[in-house]
Amino acid sequence: MKRTKENKTLLHFFNSSICIHGIHRDAAVSGAFRESLSIWDEEGVIRILRLLLRYPHLDFIDIGANIGTYTMYAAALGRFVLAI
Repeated sequence: MKRTKENKTLLHFFNSSICIHGIHRDAAVSGAFRESLSIWDEEGVIRILRLLLRYPHLDFIDIGANIGTYTMYAAALGRFVLAI
């Protein structure tokens, strides 16, 4: 069963809803997200968003996307994203 967490805003204007797995299936990424408002590797996601803002011609490929945390925020920028 997947659950939806409330929107999380990054850099004051990018937000995304993320569906997460039950804690029995994914205690690390989904569990961390479920237990708090923090997202998995939030500082890493912010670094990627800053790079994408600096280079508006870049698209985003998320290899090993898991629940798509990086993917959803890159898509919120209006970029083409590919999640694998």
